Amino acid sequence: MVTINRATPCGGCGQPVGPVHSCPKCFRHMHPFCGRPTGKEGFGQSVICPECDQDGQHSPDHASAPKSVGHVVELQSSGSDVQPEASQSISSQPRQSSRHTQAVSSIAHRRKVVRWMKEFEANNGDKGMFAKAVNRFPGIFNSATQAANLAKAIDWWKKWEQILDAGRGSVAISARRRGGRRRVSAKVTAGRGRPRRAW
Repeated sequence: MVTINRATPCGGCGQPVGPVHSCPKCFRHMHPFCGRPTGKEGFGQSVICPECDQDGQHSPDHASAPKSVGHVVELQSSGSDVQPEASQSISSQPRQSSRHTQAVSSIAHRRKVVRWMKEFEANNGDKGMFAKAVNRFPGIFNSATQAANLAKAIDWWKKWEQILDAGRGSVAISARRRGGRRRVSAKVTAGRGRPRRAW
């Protein structure tokens, strides 16, 4: 069986190299470390070979000079392309969160929706009740997704007794379960979580 070596010599060092990186000017295949990378970093990034780099905008002394942090900072600060005000305005903007704001509904809104759901169940049964409740009260169910709104409606339906029994003007619903037992959070039970001992 005959194998074909498709590796061509690198435009910088002359060693065999694959076709992933190439010089955009002379189309020689390049190692990414044998020339000056340009464009988007990653697979297929263009690498300018040393010969084309000497012919281009950059002088040979920049290509052959050892790069240091001080030299790079000096080059960046010497250019007049970027105004200091522009860089400050970008960094002074508040960071946008990828999470949506949490929509909190009052107990009065919950009571209004649960009463409507009870009437709907008595008249039509419970088929499609949650989706119709979400569509009927768009000002109350204002979460980012339909799934979040449906989950909220289902949760309120499970707690309909507590919601309807809450007093007028109350700001919280009791965390006690039926029979007077308190809800136990598994996260604070002893033996859960990461070990607290010193290393």
